[in-house]
Amino acid sequence: MSTVEVDALRGATHALDGASEDLVEQIRELTGGGAPHAFDTTGVPRVIRNAVKALTAQGSLVFVGLGAGETGIDTMDLIGAGKSVRGSIEGDANPQDLIPLLLDWQAQGRFPAERMISAFPFEDIDEAVARMREDVVKRL
Repeated sequence: MSTVEVDALRGATHALDGASEDLVEQIRELTGGGAPHAFDTTGVPRVIRNAVKALTAQGSLVFVGLGAGETGIDTMDLIGAGKSVRGSIEGDANPQDLIPLLLDWQAQGRFPAERMISAFPFEDIDEAVARMREDVVKRL
C-alpha cells in the first residue's frame, strides 16, 4: 500500500510505502511538518491512526472506509493539536442536487457511467464475484 501526495496541477509527486515503520515521519518531512488534510478510504485502523499522527496542528482527517476494530487514535494528540476527524457518507453530497447533476453530465458525455459498469446476468453471479475479486472488471 502506498501513500501518495498529489499536486492539483502536477498530479502525484511522491509515493510512500504504507508499511514503513517511519511512515509518519516521512509524511511530516515531505509536508514540512505535517499534512493539513488527509483522506482515508481503507477503514484500516493502522492507516487511520497514522493519518491522524501525520496531520499538522489543526489538520483534519476525513474517512469514508468502514473497517473492523478500534483505531487507537491518540485523543490527546487530537485535543492538544486541535486536529479534527470526521466521517463522510457519499461525499456529503445532497442526492437532490447530485443525481440531476450526474444525469446532466451523462447526457453531455462528461460522466461515462457505461465505462464504469460491468453487467452480468443473475445466473452468472459467481463469475461476476470472481471477476470483482480478481480486479478484472471494467475500469476508467
